[in-house]
Formats: sequence, structure tokens, C-alpha cells
Amino acid sequence: MKISGIAIQKYRSIKRSPRLDLGDLTVLIGPNNEGKSNVLRALAVSMRIIRTYGFPSGNARAARAATRPLPRSLYDWSDDFPKDLQEKTPDGNSIIDLWFDLDPEEQTQFYARVGSKLKTELPIRLTIGARTVEFAVRKQGPGAAALTRKTGLVAEFVGRSLRVEHVESVRTAARAKRVVEDMVGLELSGLQGDDGFSTALATLVDAVKPVAERLSADLAATLKAFLPDVKGVEVALGTDRIISALSSQVQITVDDGVSTELQHKGDGVQSLAALALIRKAAEVRRGALVLAIEEPEAHLHPRAIHQLRDVLSEIAVSQQVVLTTHSGALVDRRNLSNNILVRANRATPASSLEEIRNALGVRVGDNMSNADLVLVVEGGCDSKALVSLLAHMSVDLANALTGGALAVESLGGASNLSARLDALTNVLSQVHVLLDNDDAGRQAAQKARSLGLLSVAEENFATVPGMRNSEFEDVLDPACYTPAILRSFGVDLNVKEFKHSRATWSNRVGSTFTSQGKAWNDCTKTSVKTMVAMEVAQNPGIALHPTRSTSINALAQSLERRLANSGQP
Repeated sequence: MKISGIAIQKYRSIKRSPRLDLGDLTVLIGPNNEGKSNVLRALAVSMRIIRTYGFPSGNARAARAATRPLPRSLYDWSDDFPKDLQEKTPDGNSIIDLWFDLDPEEQTQFYARVGSKLKTELPIRLTIGARTVEFAVRKQGPGAAALTRKTGLVAEFVGRSLRVEHVESVRTAARAKRVVEDMVGLELSGLQGDDGFSTALATLVDAVKPVAERLSADLAATLKAFLPDVKGVEVALGTDRIISALSSQVQITVDDGVSTELQHKGDGVQSLAALALIRKAAEVRRGALVLAIEEPEAHLHPRAIHQLRDVLSEIAVSQQVVLTTHSGALVDRRNLSNNILVRANRATPASSLEEIRNALGVRVGDNMSNADLVLVVEGGCDSKALVSLLAHMSVDLANALTGGALAVESLGGASNLSARLDALTNVLSQVHVLLDNDDAGRQAAQKARSLGLLSVAEENFATVPGMRNSEFEDVLDPACYTPAILRSFGVDLNVKEFKHSRATWSNRVGSTFTSQGKAWNDCTKTSVKTMVAMEVAQNPGIALHPTRSTSINALAQSLERRLANSGQP
């Protein structure tokens, strides 16, 4: 079971939101104090209310079918109904609508338990007042009336099938310790059926019994001095209390190179540990789970945030995740509708990257203001040549380059890759990388992958069949630029030094220049590369080598797919 949508009216700071679709991973974005956390609270409290409604106390069972008493611990009208509306509408209600998706197996179970068939979403509305909650199934069409009469059974089924685990932004070692204590207590309780454990526990109870009896006598004597009517005092140390005492003595030590108690680790480690343990504790319980996490990036180093993004994506494969964030690294840039903007006490799905950037206060350069995808290359010469090549190779890429949906940016060296990818991620740009297939390019890509900044699907190398190392110019046809180099530098490339098939382009050109009595240095190399890029830009149709350019063809196809998936032409 999954929560497929939520709509909120008059809950805390949220006056009204349209239906907000919740996917596997949903991201709530917006300025501070404008309602992001309240959307999570509404999600969590509504599920607790449904569970309470489905498992009522004795007094609640006597209430009318649709309306039942509501514990103040779940909803406090003075805190949870918008304060600026309380005087005007003293009997006002908060309304939370939820939609649930059931898989075929769950639909069968629903029919067996409730007696009604579901073929679409299960829509539920909670109308929450100061002391009561009204539960309504808002199904339309056949079977709607029957479901309305079975609100208790529906609530029980939903409450058993799905839980929301609300993880607040303050996640300390003490919070982690409480989670582990609960887990230890649960495991120890499960051991009570084990003969060996039961025998050991009984031995322990017998061993402490004299201590309890002595304490009972001492306390009775003390109390009688002040309260003459006291007949006796009993200090009990039963098995449940012993298990509780054992579980409360948990000590968590983390070895991350230095073995230290968790409470003495940094805030970032404590936060991640608490988050991980809360998730683990929730997993051991039955039923589907929604993790509602406030600011998971709190106290984390940028590298850890990128790694956290990958972890959250993995979790979302099996459990729904809804989170609030101020970090561009956690925004879903591939599916913009999975991002919900919460501003001015209203929540709406995002429709563009520009909206998300504005909500996060992110500023980008003019050349990237509309870019959904940024192709990062090593040098400025590569950038100039590739713009013309890609536009010639694909009408879709030409339109994307002209319209600004695709931007090409140079690094000024492979060693700058990780820093630039980090910056681009923070301004919500999707990235793709083309690097030379040499040691520097491969090492730069490996470093970026290890930092969580790059995936294999986001990278291409300028590879050439049969060459261990190659660079961008190796994929070009020399016929495109040989005449220009002869005119400008007086060097003829139609010689054996340049035709060495195993050496990289820079080495071959350098050997050719030297053999013909020309100086070869970084300045000359840059001038030659610039000349080659100009010739490619002017003649893109003849620039690629017919047998060496498969990597560039693959790059163009990758860019087309990624732009198509982002909704671009």
C-alpha cells in the first residue's frame, strides 16, 4: 500500500493545498517557516488518527459510526488549527484528504476484511475538530454507500497495512539510543519463550529477590515514621522490569576509524545514525512504511549529502520517502513533479526548474538559467567544437542548444571536475560529462563517482577503438584541419610522425612539430587546438573520423535520451 496523494485544509500554517501527488520519493522545498514541516506533520498525524479510529477505545466504540472522540495528544486545536482563523471560526475544522493505492494482493485482502471491492484509489477524508474526528470514505459510484457504513473496518485495514514514521530534524545520539533500547527490549521480550533465557531470567529474579525484600522492609519502616497507617511496602523486580532495565543500559559505539561512543561523535554522524536506526526499527514492524524525514541533510558535509541522496533513492525503491530540504542536491531533477513547493502557506507541485531555484534562493548564470542539462567537457576548444558537432548530428540537440535547454561548459582541466559538478548540482542542473580517455580523465571521473557526484549513465569518454589512451581530437578526421595547420603554422601533418596510430593526438602533433623544426610547448598546443576547434565549428559535417567517432555518436544519443526524459524536445 502507498499513499498516492494528500490535500490539506486549515492545518497549522497550511490554509489550503491542492491534491499533492506522492511518488516513491517526494521532496518538499521552500523557505523557512512557510509550512514544509507542517505537510509532513499532517501526513504523520493523519495516519495516527486513522489507526486510532480503526482501533477505538471502549468510549469511542459507543460513538456514532462516522464521528469519534479524538485524543488531544494527536490534535490540539489551539496549536493545530490556524491561529489567525481561531477567533473568526471558533468551531473550525482541519481537513486532510488522503488517497491510497492498493496492489492486487492488497485489494483481495481489503475485500476479504471489509467486504467491498476496490478497483481504483481508496480516498479518505478526515474532518478534525477540537474534540472529535469524522472519518469518511469519499469513493464515487457503485459500492460507495456500503463503504461509508464500514468506516471502522476501512480505518482498521489502512492502520494495519501502512505506517508513517516521522523523523524530525533534531536527530541526536539520545534519540538513536532510545530507538536501540526499544529494539533491544523487543528482541529480549521475544526470547522469553526460549528455555535457556527463561531459566537464566528466573535465576536472576531469585538472586535479586532478597535485595527487593530488604528494600521493601527498609522503605516500609521509613514510611511508617511519617505515615503511621502504612501497613507495608513491596519493591517488585519482575521479569518485565529486568528486561526493561537491561535494554536501558545500551551503549552505542561507532568505529569509523576511531572507536567512540555515539554521543561523542559529531552532529552529522549522530544525525545519520539516528536516521538509519529509526528506519531499521520501522522495518522490523509489519506493513508498508512511509518515511517522512525533515531536513535529512542537517549537519552533513556536502560529500555526505550526495551519498545520502543515493541512499534515499535506494530506500525509495521499497519504501515511500517524503522529505523536506534546503539542499539542491536532494531535489529530484529528473521528475520535477516529485518536488512540492511550499511558499506563503500554500503547497503546489513544481512545474519548472526555475520555480525550484527561486524557492531555494539559487542563482545561476544567464547561460544556464533555462538549461535542463549541462554537458561538461574538459577544455574550451572541446566546447566550441562540440556545440557545432552536436547541432549538426541531431535536430533535437540543435533545438535544445538554441533554446538553452542544453548548455555546454568547459572545465579548464579534468582535475576541476568534482568541484564543478558539485556547484552544478547545487544549482539544480542535470549534468553529463565528456572526458578524454586518459589517466587524468579516468581518475577525475572515478573521484566524482566516489563522491556521489556522477554516475556511469552520466559520463562518456572520447574513446577510440584500439587505443588505450585517447583525447577528443583523436575522434576527428585530420582532413578537416590539416590544410589550416599548414597555412597557419607551416607544419604538414601528412607524415609518419602524425600517422602513428597508437599515440594520442597531442603526442602525435608534438612529434610532428618537432620533426619539422617547430617549437612545441603549451602555448603552441593551445593555439593548434583552437585552430582545430574553429575548423570543426565551420565544417561539422566532415569533422568526425568515420571509424574513430563511435564515442561521439553514443554521446549524442545519450544526450537525446536525457533531454527527452526531462520533457525537452
